[in-house]
Parts: sequence; structure tokens; C-alpha cells
Amino acid sequence: MKKTIIISSIAILVGLLVGYFWGFAVGGANVKASYASKIEAVSKLLPPTPTEATSINGKIEKIDGNTITITANNISQNPFSDINFPTTRVITISSDTKLVKSVQKDPATFQKEMAAFQLAMQNGQRSASSAPIMPPTPFGETNINLSDLKVGDVITATASNNILSASSFTATKIQVQ
Repeated sequence: MKKTIIISSIAILVGLLVGYFWGFAVGGANVKASYASKIEAVSKLLPPTPTEATSINGKIEKIDGNTITITANNISQNPFSDINFPTTRVITISSDTKLVKSVQKDPATFQKEMAAFQLAMQNGQRSASSAPIMPPTPFGETNINLSDLKVGDVITATASNNILSASSFTATKIQVQ
């Protein structure tokens, strides 16, 4: 009697485990298959995953000599993308790297630039390079030193080559937000 109860209990337990894992495997595959076409349709509405990048935004986690380690913001705006870009980036600062900080322009200066832009647009003028005239930005840049950077700063690091998948690179410009 006792032996029968033990064997029955083990058989029920094995049956439950097999049923659970079989249901998980088959059910999971069915759910994945049923949503695959919906995910593909939604993915087409989102911006495509970039194939090249020359700048990365992120927060400074560590400064060690002439290298900065940042936690980079997500490059792809598509949450369904299978491509994983490095989150941690190590940026080398060379003697040629330009270090700047964004500063808000004086309101009077910005208004003067905006008035000149609007006048140029009304007159249909173009810039010297025959490219369209760009509107002024409310921010300017001021040069800083490496010692002015600190952990927690949000920066944009720019390079002269494609750094989309690079976990380390040398920056041509670092801009503190």
C-alpha cells in the first residue's frame, strides 16, 4: 500500500513536470509564432536601426587619466531590434580632442540671430556654400578642460569614424550637456 502511494506520487510529479515543460515549449512557440507577424508589422513603423554613427550620448561613469568610461544611451529606437550595441564605451581623449560645454546664449543675442535668420528667409537668401540657412540655436559652446569633466555629466562624444559598434574609440569632440 505504502509502495503504491510512493510510486503514484512520483508518477504524478513526473507527469506534472513533463506536462509543464512540454506546455511551456509548445505553448511558448505558439505564442511566439502568433505574435511574429504583429511584431514585424510594428517594427516597420519604427525608425530603422542605424547602420552608422559618429556620435554617442551617455553619462560619465569613470574618468581615468585621458580616458572616460560612459554608459551610452540606446542607439536603436526599435525595441524589437536583435542588434545589441555596447552600453559601456571607453573614450580616449587626445591632444586634438575639442572639449566644450553647452551654454545658453544671452536672450538678446539669440533674438538678434533669430531676426537676422527670419530676414534672410524672407529675402530668400542662402548661405555662402549655397546650403539652406539654418536657424540659430539657443545654445552656444564654451571651451573647457578635461579637469572640468566629472562623473555623472551627460556628454556627446563625436569621432571621425563609424563608432556604432565600437566599445572604445578616440573622440574628436566631447560636448558636456
